[in-house]
Amino acid sequence: MRHPAALLLNILLVTSQAPGHNGPMPYRDAPLTLLYRSDRAIAPRVFSAMEQEVRSVFSPTGIEIDFEAVTPELRVYVQAVIVRFQGDCRADAPLERRGPVRNNGEELGVTHIVNGRILPFADINCDTIRQIVGKPGVGQDQLLGRALGRVVGHELYHVLTGYTGHGHSGLAAAVFSRADLVAPHRAFAERDLARMIPSSQEDRASDSTSAGRCAAGRPRHAAFSFVPEVKPPTCPD
Repeated sequence: MRHPAALLLNILLVTSQAPGHNGPMPYRDAPLTLLYRSDRAIAPRVFSAMEQEVRSVFSPTGIEIDFEAVTPELRVYVQAVIVRFQGDCRADAPLERRGPVRNNGEELGVTHIVNGRILPFADINCDTIRQIVGKPGVGQDQLLGRALGRVVGHELYHVLTGYTGHGHSGLAAAVFSRADLVAPHRAFAERDLARMIPSSQEDRASDSTSAGRCAAGRPRHAAFSFVPEVKPPTCPD
């Protein structure tokens, strides 16, 4: 029996390589289906907060995002992304004892790349995000869901644009601080929003060229990380 994710791979790659497609998702007028799977059940209030945050940060683009759990059934989507939530996504789950965050940061999420091409697959590191958000308490479901939503939004940015580089600020930046994850409001910078809705094929080609330079040394995935408040330089726009 074929694994559901393997079955969906064939469907997703067909949509991502439509005629004239040079990296970004090609159908701007069709909803983007986010097919999610998780190592453990995501707490309902956490999931609701995450879903709300994802829709909120993408609202300026006009892109409609639908959420569906991965199932064994064969379905056809105009465009879709599979997002796997790794670890435990419950705000009240025990936190592991860990040392201080490494100077080069810790990965919050990754988007997979094959032969320089971004695939519609992303992994979200729930355990690392929970460690950063902090100990369980009042309102922690909302904070964790908000943080997860912003990490998901960052990975969707890569998939939607086909761009492996990062912005200088906002949700497309290469690294996040704790404040970036849990503050009441964070958004994509204007230039990064524009990149998700390119006005022409020339814009896409330009992005693709820049991505090739920024992606050197990162052949398998585009990752972004958490660092303690001070952000290192990122790839230029």
